[in-house]
Amino acid sequence: QECFVKGAIDAFFNNDLLWAARLFLHQAKGSFGLCLTSSLDAKRQIVVGARGQTMSVAFYPRTGLILYGSEQASVKAALGVTAPNSKVSKRSKLSPELDGVSTEDPGPAIRLDLDDLAGELCLLDWGSG
Repeated sequence: QECFVKGAIDAFFNNDLLWAARLFLHQAKGSFGLCLTSSLDAKRQIVVGARGQTMSVAFYPRTGLILYGSEQASVKAALGVTAPNSKVSKRSKLSPELDGVSTEDPGPAIRLDLDDLAGELCLLDWGSG
């Protein structure tokens, strides 16, 4: 029992979300797309992964949106979307450079398609929170 407790404490303090995802990807069988989060870092971090199934992540810098899904078309969901009750956004102090940017057009997007053949993980970390 003592060995188990020490191992659990060591695993808790010395590993993070990305390490857990790497362990999972190394041991997992089959094809899948996944999104992992932890209650410890839920306000600032997610890991998106894929093996044998497509997984895409899209970034919309003007609106601050990050979308992910197992279909490439699903990450286009922000196109044509406007923010409710406003035409010009007021951002928080976390992204003041985006104050006053119109929400009529979400602007250019960047799409990342994960390598589903070899398996790939993507850590999204937007700082402290």
